[in-house]
Amino acid sequence: MQAPHYMLALAIAWIVTLTVLPYLFTKTRHRAYHQGLTNGLSKRDALSWQRLQDLERQLESRSIERETEQRKHLQKTAALMGTVNELEERIRAYTGLAVTPADHRLMIQAAETLLLAQRTWGVMKGSEAWRDRAALESAALTRLAALVHTEVRRNAPAKAESAA
Repeated sequence: MQAPHYMLALAIAWIVTLTVLPYLFTKTRHRAYHQGLTNGLSKRDALSWQRLQDLERQLESRSIERETEQRKHLQKTAALMGTVNELEERIRAYTGLAVTPADHRLMIQAAETLLLAQRTWGVMKGSEAWRDRAALESAALTRLAALVHTEVRRNAPAKAESAA
């Protein structure tokens, strides 16, 4: 082979190299891009997994705290319910009446006395304030006597049954 043939072969090799090199660079660039993408996604997945694990630990610790608080709340509620039940038992155990028929009679008599005082002061001049006060107190005492009478009548059969 002569020198022009070598030059021609060298030129052909040069042209082939110039046409193949961009293809090889593109191929290398694509491989690097995909490798970087794969590495980035795996790092992102690892960070997401780590974050998920941290969140699960936090959730678990908060769940334990919530259970502890719930137990405390239930204990307080049970203590309060025990107090309420004890007070209800005390109320149910109280069977005696606060008022008796004698109290009712005493109230009626006091109301009649106040009515008598009102009529007495009615003839005296200058005693209008005392007369009005006696009338109001008599009416209020009569209403209170009616309530006492209702209470005495309502609880009288229960007391008679408990005595029998």
